Amino acid sequence: MINDSQNDIVQSNEIIELLETPEAQLFLNKHINERPENLALTYSGKVNFDLPKLTQILHLYQKAQHKLPDWVINRCAFNSKSYAQSSHWELANFKSSLFGGKNLLDLTSGLGVDATYFAKSFEQVIALEHDLETHQFATYNQQKLQVDNIRFVHTDLESFKYEESYDMIYLDPDRRPEDTRILGDFESYSPNIVEGHSKWLKHTNCLVIKLSPMVDLTVLQRTFQNIHSIYVIGYRNEVKEVLIHLTNDVVETTEHVSIHITKSQVWRYNGESITPQMATSKHESILLEPSKPLIKSGLSHSYCKEMGLSPIKPLGFYYINSQQIENFDGRQFKIIEQIDASIKDVKKLLKKRGIKAIDIAQRHYFDDVRTIRNKLKIKEGGNLFLHFTTDDKGKSLCLLTERI
Repeated sequence: MINDSQNDIVQSNEIIELLETPEAQLFLNKHINERPENLALTYSGKVNFDLPKLTQILHLYQKAQHKLPDWVINRCAFNSKSYAQSSHWELANFKSSLFGGKNLLDLTSGLGVDATYFAKSFEQVIALEHDLETHQFATYNQQKLQVDNIRFVHTDLESFKYEESYDMIYLDPDRRPEDTRILGDFESYSPNIVEGHSKWLKHTNCLVIKLSPMVDLTVLQRTFQNIHSIYVIGYRNEVKEVLIHLTNDVVETTEHVSIHITKSQVWRYNGESITPQMATSKHESILLEPSKPLIKSGLSHSYCKEMGLSPIKPLGFYYINSQQIENFDGRQFKIIEQIDASIKDVKKLLKKRGIKAIDIAQRHYFDDVRTIRNKLKIKEGGNLFLHFTTDDKGKSLCLLTERI
């Protein structure tokens, strides 16, 4: 009888052995962009390797082309579970620029994506993983990616023998997303970060923990003492990660940092003075909405104040300006028309302008987007937006805009 550990070795070894087969390698190279289900039908019984398993690998490669391009290019090994739990390469790459030193201990390495990029900024990375199959994948991929300063260790945290000190300890605990209480119940994380953080800080003065993008920052700061920094990291206007940097030093003020990675650049703001760059082309009025990482980090109001922007509603997230700002971290819209937000008036506006489909957004409004759309009975799409909000007097407003 094969136990779970033996079965893990069998499964991971089967995938690795298949990827090492010359015929399977040629097949992947030739058909990397083709539909796996079509290949399964076309080549059934015509190849000398496990075709169903290889088409599963091909399907994963196609999903991973943007998230883990180097892992695909180098024909690395992983399964759907280890892929789903891995970091996006751009987020991992940026995190490696935040920290550096001699040695880093990654307590929950998984597939090793974060460890691979941290290896660029640390002389040595020790990466722990309790799941044997995932550990097998990470070790194999290290050779494929030609990274020689990571030592992958298959162990659980209770058995691991810590060295005296590390320049940094990093972990990405399991958050069991099906349990909504997990967002504020840090003792339910695996490993338990409330119990564990004081132990880990005995071995480092830089403990970095990756948390859910939905975590409540207020609860976070009540739970942990001496948080040096909180990093809210976003990718293309979606908050993807929250990092906390814990230290043994006495911290009087926790630094909040908003990081927004877009296709063209990386926005970073921590409350420092900035100078807005106004565009040369002017519109009568521009609606501006800070990026989600700025809003999540609690820095959007100071950021927009530095930009000289006026909010529609005090402490709101919609701002008005007379012209476009070139170096703005967020979305900008040309205001076409502003009306009262009654459904009757909005329907008249849509009919007058012949609009059959439109995108809808709301901030500080009593109805959510789905409810508004159902009331308006209009499809999603097109180049225009309806923004629902309230002003400083509580009056409901609707702004018809066009994305700049």
